[in-house]
Amino acid sequence: RDRDNDDPLTICESHCFRGPTGFRAFARHVGLKPTSTVPSDSATHFPDLLDPATMEYNDKSTDTVETPPPNLWVVKDAGSNGAGGIWVVGPENVAEFSGHGEGGQPPPLLDQHKYVAQRYVWPMVLYGGRKCHVRVYVLITSDGRAFVHRNCFLHVANEPFAVVNTNNDDDGNSNDGNDNSHEMNDPNSQNEQQPTYQDSVHITNCCANSHDATKFAGEICADLLLPRQPPTESDSNDSDSS
Repeated sequence: RDRDNDDPLTICESHCFRGPTGFRAFARHVGLKPTSTVPSDSATHFPDLLDPATMEYNDKSTDTVETPPPNLWVVKDAGSNGAGGIWVVGPENVAEFSGHGEGGQPPPLLDQHKYVAQRYVWPMVLYGGRKCHVRVYVLITSDGRAFVHRNCFLHVANEPFAVVNTNNDDDGNSNDGNDNSHEMNDPNSQNEQQPTYQDSVHITNCCANSHDATKFAGEICADLLLPRQPPTESDSNDSDSS
């Protein structure tokens, strides 16, 4: 987003290619090269629809927008559906997609498949500290009219959003058995930091998160025609008595 422009929309840079060979050409074009440098995880001031501390609606916005990590991309298989064939790719794991991964593992990209790489949209809006997206149904007619369905859905990732994990293993699990989410966002943490490319952090589709019922938020429904009602005194009294 251009912060000098009042238009809230942004252009999503996209590239199309076929198979691992096309991916390598794409990576050369955008300067996506392997590196062992871990990105800084200073991005702690994203707009959040919920206050993570109280899990109540948050009507306060933030003017702080952190610089996005350089060369962070979402690669999608054009023929796949749901969360299948979606990867978050950056300098720390690009070698796996270029055919130069550890142990000579072949890249996950298939020779005859078509792919789309889109620059990671930044900044995002969170929901209780987790990445989210809104699914809205729109009908566009041949005469140029557009109709938006009044009901929409909010889909939320299972894990708190972070650019890096701290003190986690390769699967993103805590090595000490504790919840380290607060350390993920602590730039002063002394724990070893590793980039996170977990689906449950970056991908908000239900099919990428519904396997864990303890964290899955489901489809949060909203009615676009219903204005948000401010809390009333009776609501406050009900809350105090409960």
